[in-house]
Amino acid sequence: MSDLTSINYQKFTPSGPLSAYVQAIWLAKKTENSQVLPFKILSDCGASVIFNFADSLQLARDSESAAVDHNGTVIGPSKDLLGMTFNGSVNALGIHFLASGGHVFFSQAMNALANRFVNNEHNVFLGGAELSDKLLSVTDNKTPQVFIDIIENHLLKELKQYETHAQKRLRHLIQLVEADPNFSLQELADMLKVSTREVQRIFKQFVGVAPNTFLRVNKINQVKAKIANNEFSSLTQLAIDSGYFDQAHFIRDFKSFMQATPKQYQKRKQL
Repeated sequence: MSDLTSINYQKFTPSGPLSAYVQAIWLAKKTENSQVLPFKILSDCGASVIFNFADSLQLARDSESAAVDHNGTVIGPSKDLLGMTFNGSVNALGIHFLASGGHVFFSQAMNALANRFVNNEHNVFLGGAELSDKLLSVTDNKTPQVFIDIIENHLLKELKQYETHAQKRLRHLIQLVEADPNFSLQELADMLKVSTREVQRIFKQFVGVAPNTFLRVNKINQVKAKIANNEFSSLTQLAIDSGYFDQAHFIRDFKSFMQATPKQYQKRKQL
C-alpha cells in the first residue's frame, strides 16, 4: 500500500465558521508520476467531494466504484473502507466534511447519498460546477493557498447559516461520541432527553448512517490511532480499555472496518 507522501499530499484545516462543517481540505500533486498508487482510507462517516485534474483516479468501496474527473465526485457517508487509486499523473484535491456538517453543502439528504459515489455533473454538491471551473482555471498554479482560498470562498458563499433545534442536538451528539465512543444509543438519547428513535432520525437525516454505525466507526478510529502511535501496553488491554467484551469481538470489529486484524495493522505500522 502506498504512502501519502508519495503524492505530495497536503492537508489543511479551515478556520472561522467553516471549522464547524469542514474537517479538512487536501491537495495531492505529482505530475511526473507513472506508477499505479493505491491507498485505503478508514471512514469517519463524513462525506467528501473530490476533483481530479490529471490522469486516472479511481474510487472503490464495497461493490461500488467510480472514476473521478474535473466535475468532481461526491463520496457519500459510509462505514466502509475507501479505496483510492491513482494511475499516472496526479493532480487532485478534496473537501472532507465533518459528519455533523456535510449536509449543508449537498442538495440531497445524507441518507440518500450514503454508500454511494455520485458524479457532480448533476450539482449534488451545491455550486460544484462553478467551483470546478474556478479550480480548472488555476490548475497549473504551484501555490496551495490559491486553491485553498478558492475553495474556502466558495464554501462560505454556499454556507447556509441556520441553527435548527435538530442541528444543535446533532452537534451535541457528535461531541459526546467523539469524547467517548462507548456510549450506547440509549445513553445518548437519555443525555439529550429524547427517544432513541429521535436520535436515529437525526443521524439518518443529517449524517446518513445509523448512530450505532457512527459509534463503532469512531471507536475503531480511536483504536487505530492508539495502535499507530504505540499508545497501548498490549492489544488485549487495548480491547478491554476500548470497551470490548472479549478479544474475539475486538478483532472481528477492527477487521470489519480495516480489512486487517489489529496485530496485522500493528506490524504494518512498525515497518
